[in-house]
Amino acid sequence: RAKLPDTGASRTACCYFAKNVMKFLRELLYALILMIRKMEISVLNNENYYGIGYPHNKYALLTGV
Repeated sequence: RAKLPDTGASRTACCYFAKNVMKFLRELLYALILMIRKMEISVLNNENYYGIGYPHNKYALLTGV
């Protein structure tokens, strides 16, 4: 039971703050998971940071293959 008249407003504000923090953390986790998956895919495809893959044939640059 609230002993002060302004307790209800501060309690409501606290609930909204906690809700917004949880939403932020959930979206941050989702973004981090996407970044990690993208990095894993680029490593599996033998790509560097900029997404440019290295040729599998060592003479590909000379022959155009």
